[in-house]
Amino acid sequence: MLSILNICVFVLPCESGERAGYAITVFLAFAVFMTIISSSLPEKSDSVSLFSIYLVIQLACSTLITIIALVLINFQFKDDNGDTVPRWLVVMLLALTFKRQKKPTHVHVDTVVEMNEEDGVWDDMKRETNPSTLTWKESMKIFDKIFFIFFLAIFILSSILTFAITAAW
Repeated sequence: MLSILNICVFVLPCESGERAGYAITVFLAFAVFMTIISSSLPEKSDSVSLFSIYLVIQLACSTLITIIALVLINFQFKDDNGDTVPRWLVVMLLALTFKRQKKPTHVHVDTVVEMNEEDGVWDDMKRETNPSTLTWKESMKIFDKIFFIFFLAIFILSSILTFAITAAW
């Protein structure tokens, strides 16, 4: 159940401000649970308990989820600073979601002041730039979906493998 709660970090909206606290709380719950389990296992054994291996995998996933959640929170608020999403990231995210990039409905014109090398005079030049089709918030929502599916797949795969190996013994 802790593993399922851990994956739900990516369901929480970043704007609520509870994502980081939730991720860290679930991580600490895993650590406490692992301590309780390790104290009940025999100290001297020829092999490592399969359940211990499963818990280590889930604890590693919890660590990654916590780090990723903190990074996504950081990127979530880049819109407020006026930062734009890099083109390579837009292309990658759209490819991962099988969406096509929309044509911009307007063209943003920046005035650029450059020195003309021939006569040494500063020239005002107009440069057209196409705005990114994704904002940071939209990009992070796509990342939330991708990471949710990725960690859900790891959880399901590790659970099936653990129980299949246990049933085979």
